[in-house]
Order: sequence, then structure tokens, then C-alpha cells
Amino acid sequence: MPSDDHAIARVGFEGLDGVGGANYLLIHFDLLLLVLHGLPIFAVLVIRVVVVVFVLVLPVSVLVVGVLIVLVVGILDLLVVTVLVAITAVGGTVAGRAVGEGGVGTDVRQAEPVVGDENLEAVIRH
Repeated sequence: MPSDDHAIARVGFEGLDGVGGANYLLIHFDLLLLVLHGLPIFAVLVIRVVVVVFVLVLPVSVLVVGVLIVLVVGILDLLVVTVLVAITAVGGTVAGRAVGEGGVGTDVRQAEPVVGDENLEAVIRH
């Protein structure tokens, strides 16, 4: 017997609701988004190692190096956040229109339940 979580996932997958379809698609982006969001942290570590080597080899002001780190990491973080927002917006809209019967914003309570699935019907009624 499928759990309520499984039924909720099927709401999106079977196109009973545009927003549900978007959510179902975005669940599979979670790992990708997590990796992308971790890039700035990884970049900071790499940049720090490079800076330490750079400072040891060349007589560069620590202040200049610190400013460069802040600028580079800030720009990387901004780019990653922009990509995340774009993936979420485009993925949600495309999934909502393609998977959902009425597109984004379809009222789940008015959708037709899958015949023979009591859990799914209970989820829709709530």
C-alpha cells in the first residue's frame, strides 16, 4: 500500500495539478541544486589554497589578496544563485504546463482522482 508521500508525488507525476507537476520535477533537481549551491564553498577553499601559495611565492599585500577573495567568491555566489533561480523558475513553469492538466495554478481540489487509489483521493480532498 503506497504511503501518503508516494501519493503526493503521484499527484504531480500524473498531472493532476500544475503546481504538483512542477514540485515533482523539482524534487529531482534537489541533488543538483545542492551541488551547485556548494560550489561557492568549494571555490573558497580552492582560492584560499591558491592565495596561500601565491602569498608565499610573491610579496603581495594580504589586504589586496583578501579583497580579491571577497570579490571572486561574491561573483561566484551571485552566478550560482542566478542559475538556481533560473532552473527553479523555468523547471517549475515547464513542468506545470507540460505535466499539469490546466498548467500552473490548477486547483488540486477540482482535479479528478485516479480510479482505485484511495490514498491519492484522500490527498486531493485535503
